[in-house]
Amino acid sequence: MDIGTRPVFRYTAFTKGAKKVTLTAKIHKVFDTGTVRAIASVNIGDAFAVHGVKVLAGANGDNVVMPSTKYKDKYQDTFHPISREAREQINGVVLDAYRQYLSQDNSPDMAQTM
Repeated sequence: MDIGTRPVFRYTAFTKGAKKVTLTAKIHKVFDTGTVRAIASVNIGDAFAVHGVKVLAGANGDNVVMPSTKYKDKYQDTFHPISREAREQINGVVLDAYRQYLSQDNSPDMAQTM
């Protein structure tokens, strides 16, 4: 599938102590077949970038999987959220960007802020 315009989805999360953290997801590659449906990156608060985030097709819908590296006989996440809330927010912004990509009509600007 041709990427064309890469959708970007911005999400501002309010965390403990009223600190604002903005998450931005970009879809870099989309696959029509196979378990891996998309490859994305996530920008966290304009301070950290996480590349190689995958959207996987699962029995209960799409899932987000963090990047990992093979270590001896198993894979280990190279990045992972510490809290459930952070994981849900990252998963949400990646899946929203992926869904936007699937529903886009090749409009030039796919940026959206919540």
